[in-house]
Amino acid sequence: MAQTLQRTPLFERHVALGARMVPFAGWEMPVQYEGVIPEDRAVRTDCGVFDVSHMGELEVEGMHAFDLLQSLLKDPVLAEPALKGLASTDDPKTPAAILAAYPDLSQPAKRAAINTLSFRPAFAKGLMQAVKDNKIPRKDLTAYTVRQLRSFGDKEIDAWTTEIWGVAKTSNEQKLAEIAKYKSLLTSDVLKTGDAIAGRALFSKTCMQCHTLFGEGGKVGPDLTGSNRQDIDYLMVNIVDPSAVIAKDYMVSNIYMKDGDAYSGIITKEDEHTLSVTVESGVQVLQKEEVKEIRRSELSMMPEGLLTPLSKTELVNLITYLRSTSQVGETQRVQP
Repeated sequence: MAQTLQRTPLFERHVALGARMVPFAGWEMPVQYEGVIPEDRAVRTDCGVFDVSHMGELEVEGMHAFDLLQSLLKDPVLAEPALKGLASTDDPKTPAAILAAYPDLSQPAKRAAINTLSFRPAFAKGLMQAVKDNKIPRKDLTAYTVRQLRSFGDKEIDAWTTEIWGVAKTSNEQKLAEIAKYKSLLTSDVLKTGDAIAGRALFSKTCMQCHTLFGEGGKVGPDLTGSNRQDIDYLMVNIVDPSAVIAKDYMVSNIYMKDGDAYSGIITKEDEHTLSVTVESGVQVLQKEEVKEIRRSELSMMPEGLLTPLSKTELVNLITYLRSTSQVGETQRVQP
């Protein structure tokens, strides 16, 4: 399988300027813009600059650190890391700043914004209101977001997530009926009409932060590339009833902090002083002395109801992509 290349924050700018992009140490990097000779002359007579936007870390400290991070939300390159930094603040101005910037954020930055807004109850209620007011589309909430919001045990938030996600705890009979309903929709003829390219975009938006497919995606959940994805029964059981069978390595813990924060994730490392918890946005290292309580869950990190918000077209496109035998190119249409 071909190597999946990562892209720097400046990738789109390079492409817009006509750069020829080539593989370099696992990244898709610009090698030239106008040709070998003009590039050579430019370096000899002026200078050559290498894109290092992916190679550093920025630490912000001090009294006005969070004010600075909030001001960076309008920067197309720095917005995403700024949003991740804001997840550690309880500054009451943060939700309003994020919501004001949200319409202009890139898709990865929007995911980071929702992750930050779902990390603490006060921010979560701002997120809840933003969805109610249509400032954030309901479909921008991923399955992980819903699981995180429900981990607070807040009755108001629980009622709202059930309302917008359309799912409460279901019985085995209800799940079997739901699986049968989807299977009746996803016939061979219907799946032939599916658009895998659109399905890939939907997978990227709703699944990729937790799951890897064809070398792209997160490590929170199992890698889907080698799974039995051609089997509709396999897909439906694992999507509709994700808690039916959970490998030990993917058991979820709800971790409640003394300051009111809550994390729903997988404890991947533990020592005398810290816990490393894998959540949708990455790995959070928590100090044990700041942990109030840990509750082990028998539920999957992926909540039930992942398919509920999807239209029939979106459902068909997503399943078509999941059943694809190879990655979908930008102009390629893949049939199961």
